[in-house]
Amino acid sequence: MVESFGFTTSPKGHKRKAHSPIRQRCLGFLEILKGYGYTRTIPEDEAKELFMAEMGIFDRKSIENYFGRHECKVRQSMVRYARYGSGCSGVKCIELTHDVTKRKGL
Repeated sequence: MVESFGFTTSPKGHKRKAHSPIRQRCLGFLEILKGYGYTRTIPEDEAKELFMAEMGIFDRKSIENYFGRHECKVRQSMVRYARYGSGCSGVKCIELTHDVTKRKGL
């Protein structure tokens, strides 16, 4: 007997948010913080260090997803040297700026 797998319009079922691994990881981290004696507030830098040490997640984007990011302005500067066939050379300094928007974490 051969089963055919095709497109259907029937509901496929859904995951409940209460059982997602991310939610479970967040709740586990809150339990770890309670174990350290934090009940209300904790400095953000200290919380990030504890998160990396206890959860073993060191990826910059993952940390940003869990803790969010602050609004800031990022500046990037570069120097460009141009050498022409005639023997002349020139220096060009370029500075780029862009705003980073605030984002709430998990």
